[in-house]
Amino acid sequence: MSQDSPRALRRASYDISVLTVMHNDEFFLQGYFRGLRLLRETSGLSVEVLIYSWESTKEFEFQLSKISEAFGAVKMYSGPDLGFGTANNRLASRASGRSLLILSPDTEILNTSTLLKEKLNSDNSVIGLCQTVGTQRTSYDPLRSTDIWFRARHTDRNTRHLYVDGAGFIINRDVFERLGGFDENIFLFLEDIDLCLRAKAQGIRLHSTNAINIWHYQGATVSGGGVAKENRIETSGNRQMFATESAIYLGLKWYPVPLFALWLLVFLMVMFAGIVLLTITGRGRLALGQLKGLRRGLLKAVTHRRECRDARRENPGVLKLLLTQGFKIPTQFRLLLKHGIPLQT
Repeated sequence: MSQDSPRALRRASYDISVLTVMHNDEFFLQGYFRGLRLLRETSGLSVEVLIYSWESTKEFEFQLSKISEAFGAVKMYSGPDLGFGTANNRLASRASGRSLLILSPDTEILNTSTLLKEKLNSDNSVIGLCQTVGTQRTSYDPLRSTDIWFRARHTDRNTRHLYVDGAGFIINRDVFERLGGFDENIFLFLEDIDLCLRAKAQGIRLHSTNAINIWHYQGATVSGGGVAKENRIETSGNRQMFATESAIYLGLKWYPVPLFALWLLVFLMVMFAGIVLLTITGRGRLALGQLKGLRRGLLKAVTHRRECRDARRENPGVLKLLLTQGFKIPTQFRLLLKHGIPLQT
């Protein structure tokens, strides 16, 4: 695939750079680019798109190149599977926009307004996008949902949060670079939470906005909607493995060792209770995924223990956030069951 061509494109300066990591996501291409056209035409922003396609088929890359050429201002890269955070860091280093829009391939921008341009020009905070989530395009209203977890994460309000969803958020490029980007020790899942914790600890405001709304086919790119690689994340078991691995790594990264030991004890009690339930109900693949994630997570935590210690010293405010805001609402118990990390949305 092309590398930073034409030359004039590298010298261009844009209001916003859209960063997306893809893998054979042909099912979502039309809606993805349809939303980007809407962003460019209605927001008043100059837009460039950077795409990293990992180990995709030649057919998909041909289709992607064809659609990208019609859209214009697209930089395309291909290579091995680097993980979500690392691949986005590579794209960010090549972006020329003043702001970065991290966008999942299984999303479509539904509407935007010129208010977005005003916000980007005056706001250096991390901005979460209002999301409607589902597997089909419906009239589902997230604000009227009875699901506490859903409502906590996806609100159409300019309110403050402890973290925003990595499927779609905007961050000033200088802020992203100052934070060091995503933690590349995290292969998949929770890298958005880690980035937002570091931002919040440094006094950077996090909030959501209704100046841009997206549809998100949540989980489609990691549960079969375009992903078809063995031993990766095509099964729910592997999804559980990566989530558990990331949770344990972040536990050691942000908790001092004595507190981490206590946290790990609680985490293991919850996890093993879940494994017993999964086994009894015939979902052994999910249970096996969690056990694999436990082993991988503990190994990663031990391997990177010095880096974790340095991170705690450099960002002491993160621990304070977790201890003071970790269990304020019932949603936290669902987060603990799902990822093992207590956070407030």
